[in-house]
Amino acid sequence: MCATIEPSADLVVVVQQSVRADDLAGFGGIGVQVDLAVTPDGGSEEDTVWGFKRVRYSPQLPAERVANTNPALAGITGARDATGERDRDFEIPLGRCGDVTPFLVAPGERITMLPREAEGAREDYVLPTFDGGVRHYTENLSYQWHATAGEWSRFDTGGPLDAVGNDPPLDSRWTAPDDADEIGDGLDVRMWIVQRDERGGQAWYESCARVLP
Repeated sequence: MCATIEPSADLVVVVQQSVRADDLAGFGGIGVQVDLAVTPDGGSEEDTVWGFKRVRYSPQLPAERVANTNPALAGITGARDATGERDRDFEIPLGRCGDVTPFLVAPGERITMLPREAEGAREDYVLPTFDGGVRHYTENLSYQWHATAGEWSRFDTGGPLDAVGNDPPLDSRWTAPDDADEIGDGLDVRMWIVQRDERGGQAWYESCARVLP
C-alpha cells in the first residue's frame, strides 16, 4: 500500500506548532505522526485496523541535503545446519504464504538467515552543525525478525557499531517448531523481516516456511 501526503494549510499549521514546541526550533527536524485506518471492503468500523507512521520534515540545510529514501533488500540467503547435504545456501522466497512456494524444513531444523542489502541501501547523508559546519554520515541499518511459530536466536540485528568499532551481526537463526500437535500434517509459518535506517525509513518483507513431519 502506498499513499502521498499532499501539502495543505492544515499540515503547515501542524509543522509550525511543532517547531514552536521544539527546544531547537526545528533545527534537528520535526516529526509528524500520521494515523492510518484500513477498513476492508464492505467492513464496518469494528473491522478497521489502525496504525501510524512518523514522517520527518527537516530544513534543507546545508543546500546539498536531500530527503531520506527507504532502504531495500536484494534478497535473503538461508543456510541450513551443517549436516551433510543440508549444508548449503539457498534463496529465501519473499512473499506471502499462498503467493510464493514455501521453503521446506523439518521439525526443529535451524535456518540461519542473512539479509543481502541492495546497492546504495546505506545512504550517505549530511547534517548541519551548530557552528554552521557540515558533518557527513553513512546510515546504519537494523533488522527485526518475526514469525508465527518457531524461535529466533536474535530478534533485533544490525544497528550502529559497537564500542570498539565492530560491525554488528545482521543474521538471525530461526528454529522451526517441533511440536507434533502444532505441526500436524504440515504447518505453514509466516515470517516478517523489517529493515530500518536511522532516519525513519523502513521496508517490510514477508516469507513463508513449511514445516513437514
